[in-house]
Amino acid sequence: KIKLSAYFCRVMKRLNRLFFKEMIEMLQNRAIKRLIMIPHLSSHLLPLHLLPLRKQLTIGYAWPITCVPSLRMLKQLLHQPTTAATAKMVGLANSLFDLPGTMLELREIQSVFGRNAEIYSGFDVEYQSVPEKLAGSDYVHIACHATFNPAVQDETGILVYCPDASDYPSKKDDLNLSVPSKLLNVKDIAHTIKLKPGSLVTLSACE
Repeated sequence: KIKLSAYFCRVMKRLNRLFFKEMIEMLQNRAIKRLIMIPHLSSHLLPLHLLPLRKQLTIGYAWPITCVPSLRMLKQLLHQPTTAATAKMVGLANSLFDLPGTMLELREIQSVFGRNAEIYSGFDVEYQSVPEKLAGSDYVHIACHATFNPAVQDETGILVYCPDASDYPSKKDDLNLSVPSKLLNVKDIAHTIKLKPGSLVTLSACE
């Protein structure tokens, strides 16, 4: 589990009491398989998946959550001055050498951005170098294998090449076991990858 600061926990509990208490109580009494949240106005800035449910449990651990971008966020993105002629686009594909068709996918996208597009595949989609490659991007397109575990954040992410991987987290029948790989999980992504505000990220992956 993620260790949260005491101050952050107090803030989330206060938000829960003020705005979300009735909703949380209603959710606990229903057989819910998935939550779909549509944030209103600036509430898209809140980490809604970390709202406390009971004791140390948050709603993000209790149910799979999908957050739909708010119309306010869409309006902000539409007013960005960035265009395909000036934007930086980075594409990652075929990190385990078993998805050759993904390069065709990225070439089509590259044709839109021209010289501003950077395409990486195979050994170039390497665990340590991915954050640097994506830094400052306006658009990111990832066409790699991915795994999703709604209960464990460490097991949710994209699989990338890693030459010094001690074990292969990609030990699945449908994945290439001959390539040492490592999971670039959501915590790694949140802490190490710095994109421009308003960036668009597309994940074209399994699960």
